[in-house]
Amino acid sequence: MAQSLAAADHELSNSAARADTIRDAVRWLAEREAELKAINAEIREYKAKHIKGDLGFKLADWNAVYRVSQLEVEDRDLLLDTVREGFAALGIGGTVDWVAAAERTPRGGNGIAPADDAARQAGYRDGFDGTHYDADRYPQGEPGHADYMLGLADGEDERDRVNGAEAPPKRGRGRPRKVRPEEADAAAEF
Repeated sequence: MAQSLAAADHELSNSAARADTIRDAVRWLAEREAELKAINAEIREYKAKHIKGDLGFKLADWNAVYRVSQLEVEDRDLLLDTVREGFAALGIGGTVDWVAAAERTPRGGNGIAPADDAARQAGYRDGFDGTHYDADRYPQGEPGHADYMLGLADGEDERDRVNGAEAPPKRGRGRPRKVRPEEADAAAEF
């Protein structure tokens, strides 16, 4: 207890010096933080101009490259070996050997997929009927999708030709465009 009283007396007798130390610490830290803020702004500007702009890198990708580049040689080699082994086990990373990749694709020897007449006919029927019954059988990225879509377009064109002007206007793919008020007023005048 006597020790804490002595410490309190010491703090009170030294309060002016402590106040100076506090003000100096605040001033010094504020100056360093302002310098740091300016340096960080300069770094952000550099990354935006050169890394994103000139190189076209995503900043997250660049940060990964930079972090790996800062590792010691042995640590970097070990990390890259581990990543290669993990990607190979998971089948991630694609194939760099174009010849081997071409040999694995489900196409003919000349690299062109054979025409899928069944998909083309299914697309034609759906297009002519105005439905998409067979669309799930030929999803995007699967063999036959392109033939299905060509048949669908042919079927829609044939339906429009047969029906003539009675056919409803062809609906575009995707979300409908918003009608601006001036366009709505112009359409209402007719």
